[in-house]
Amino acid sequence: MNRILLIAVSIAVLLNLTITTQPLKAQVYDEYGITTVIRGVPYAELTTSDNKVVVNANLFRLPPMTPGETGVRARDDGFYKVNLPFPYEFNGEVYNEIWICVNGYIVFLPPTEQLPTSLVPKHQTFDFYKYFFYYNASYPKNIVAPFMGDHFYRSGDDNTGPGERYLESEISYGSTDLNGDGTKDVFTVQWKNLNINYDDPLSGVDYVGIKSSVGNFQVKLYRSDDVFSKQGNIEFCYGTVGGKHPLFPTADDRIITKNAAIGVKGNSGSDGGFADFLNGLYNARQWNVDDMNNYDKNMSKSILTVSDVWPPSGGTDYRIVHYALGRNQAEDFWGDGDVNLSKLEGQKHANMPQSRYVTVSDARDILRSIVTRMPLPKERRREAYHGDVNHNGRYIFYRDMNWWGWNAAGTTRQYKDTTFKKLLYWKNDYYGDSVGYILHDIYTPASAGPPPVPEKWEVKVIPSGVNSLSQIYFEATEYDAALIMHYIGCRIPHLPYLPDSIPTHGKITENGRIADGITLGSVVNVGENLYQIPVYLNGYLSGPLAVKASVNGTVENISTASDVTAMHENDMLVIAGSDEFTPESPICFVTVRTDDKVLKLSEIRFNDVEKPAVSAELVSVEGNNGAEILAQNVPNPFTENTVISVNLVDNGNYTLRIYDALGNVVRTWENVTSGAIVWDGRDDSGFKVNQGVYVYRLTGDNLSVSKKLVISR
Repeated sequence: MNRILLIAVSIAVLLNLTITTQPLKAQVYDEYGITTVIRGVPYAELTTSDNKVVVNANLFRLPPMTPGETGVRARDDGFYKVNLPFPYEFNGEVYNEIWICVNGYIVFLPPTEQLPTSLVPKHQTFDFYKYFFYYNASYPKNIVAPFMGDHFYRSGDDNTGPGERYLESEISYGSTDLNGDGTKDVFTVQWKNLNINYDDPLSGVDYVGIKSSVGNFQVKLYRSDDVFSKQGNIEFCYGTVGGKHPLFPTADDRIITKNAAIGVKGNSGSDGGFADFLNGLYNARQWNVDDMNNYDKNMSKSILTVSDVWPPSGGTDYRIVHYALGRNQAEDFWGDGDVNLSKLEGQKHANMPQSRYVTVSDARDILRSIVTRMPLPKERRREAYHGDVNHNGRYIFYRDMNWWGWNAAGTTRQYKDTTFKKLLYWKNDYYGDSVGYILHDIYTPASAGPPPVPEKWEVKVIPSGVNSLSQIYFEATEYDAALIMHYIGCRIPHLPYLPDSIPTHGKITENGRIADGITLGSVVNVGENLYQIPVYLNGYLSGPLAVKASVNGTVENISTASDVTAMHENDMLVIAGSDEFTPESPICFVTVRTDDKVLKLSEIRFNDVEKPAVSAELVSVEGNNGAEILAQNVPNPFTENTVISVNLVDNGNYTLRIYDALGNVVRTWENVTSGAIVWDGRDDSGFKVNQGVYVYRLTGDNLSVSKKLVISR
């Protein structure tokens, strides 16, 4: 047994490592560090020195951005596209343009996405923050929101007629050279005198705003200095609120600054569930040590705090900053095994070598995601991205209109708009050279009528619609966890490793079969509808071992032998480890509760290869008959000696074995006959075994009976 790995696993067990059963909610969580408030930087309006450009109110459009969709509604919820002065990366995609929305945010529009077409409810309580925190197909994605609310771009058109008038709004953008080297360093979008949260909650009329509810704020995108990434920092800046028309002021002094959403939002989420976001209002003030010490970054991706007072940052010389995590941008980090992202700046293992930040906890995170059927976040640079250490878990989703299917009645054929998942089998470290050569099968009927048998299929190249790194996903499996264990056991010098470059150690028995699957041993009934089954390899194996399977019941327990760790939940079990394995010794003992007469293991995956199901008859020999065949040892517990009575009904070839808690055989009696067997608490080598719980099992000729005994020294 590899001592280094055993020590690591033992420490993990002793510390009772806490592993979440929920995937992280935020992809942007991995893109940006602790949300911070900096002070001493006063709000400054854009000027001509910032190459300021004012976007006229009539230039905003409602999706799908047709020229006719202008006017009042466009000034309410419209968008305007602006070119960036430098490339900017967000969620694994590099953008050269952004969309400015009247409602206080900007959007990075992925190639496969469209701007939102549905609008939020109005004339109720201000619940516009749901537009940000919750995900729906019609909601915008890739948002940077300094003050997302229900705003309005006021122009001279709103000031016709006598009486009180609105202060006119201005939305502008600009770029600034901070160090005088001729390169633009920061891009700013500014909402000036914006009629914020303009709808009166008590009004049932469109666009009746509160004339004095005015706000000034900005978002700044910084050019990245990181050679590995175009992703820079983000700042939210806040000026003053409240304003009246200088010639026709209103007597109303109300300003609605509540319930706006502030933060960054990615492009992941489940329909109706939470989006992936970082709440800008859960932050650490860098000048206050207590705030920093009490800051829990996990809260920023789940807390639903919205604006309450102005400025949201705490002062007009305070700015909310999302710092880009530059160290996580290099392609070299793909597959490095840091599943829990502990090496990132500000995290537990920041700036440490790989041997420090890749731990047993990383392998266990993968196993936990498998048994709970809650996969690690698959996006680039997220947990599965780092966990895919053998570089075989890349895949894409794509839609195809050329796949033939049948109508609901099964009588006619038709084209189907179908989403496919396709694995990318290339082993190289990069992406683009693989994307253009993805193949898949489509059914093409040669003639009318039912399809022939066998059906005619042909290979087709996927169109170039897959043109974005954000469309490539990653998957970490139990075999990746085994490779991490292999690395921790000092059997490979570093991660990542490609599939055909993993060295093996040890010798294979001459003419012995190399294991490519599992088999089940004799089933033992250990309680009502409760069975224990040893699992063996069907050959020899030296190196990483990974097995995943589901059972037709509930997995109650798994005990492992050798350098193997295991997890289970409900019907799923998974094991991973690294050692020299033989077909004679079980790799684990699985305890299953089921009402069925046959135990079936399905969804089997052995070292990343799908395998057919295996099964075993569940024949109970316990109860009265079992108790007569194999009696409970006396005394129990015992210190020096105990007696095990055997009463065989038929003659045959029987063996009695005693197992420790890990399933290792400590004592064996061959050719057992009826009578009493005395055990002195020693193993087959004559050494006293440790105190604890042991299992003794009688097997042979369709018989398998077991009991437990206890040694107390």
